Amino acid sequence: PRFVGTIPKRGYRLIAADAEAEALLRRADEFYFQFTLADNEAAIALYEHALARDADNAVALAGLAGGLTQRAIRWLGTPPRTTLKQALDSGAPDTPEGADALARARALAERAVFLRPRDAAALKALGLTLAARRRFPEARAAYEKALKLDPAHWGVLINLADLDGIEGDAVRSLSRLEEAFYAMSRSYASQAVMIRP
Repeated sequence: PRFVGTIPKRGYRLIAADAEAEALLRRADEFYFQFTLADNEAAIALYEHALARDADNAVALAGLAGGLTQRAIRWLGTPPRTTLKQALDSGAPDTPEGADALARARALAERAVFLRPRDAAALKALGLTLAARRRFPEARAAYEKALKLDPAHWGVLINLADLDGIEGDAVRSLSRLEEAFYAMSRSYASQAVMIRP
């Protein structure tokens, strides 16, 4: 659907190409994938700006959910963390600030999935928020559903590898990382800004 989108149980919405919104979201995604605090905060600001224009923009909802989750698991407290396991071991997601951020992130991701149930990025965002709250079976289910929709979604593969590692399956984790590497290699020409970091 490029021009008219279905809103489940509500009706239809005109979604004809808003070039400015698309550019805004593309820039937000590029910031999000740089994995620095400043870039993540810039992504959050851009996603929120997009949502101020259209509160039902599923891409912005999922992006903001991811940004808030990254804030909670990577940069809440010190030192910064690079893996979900480090975040969980640090307790950062369990602090009042972390729990609040993750509750908001989950609500945003659930809304994105409601609006676009067949969107792998929305399901990835939901999986990440669930994993950050140690709801691993639910996170895995969201990730697996995302992979069925987009088997080459390298971000989902990396997040599943993270879960596999946390759950003690190093062989499966490595296999997923290899799949992600090959998927990134195939996508590099169109996603270089996001893949490079």
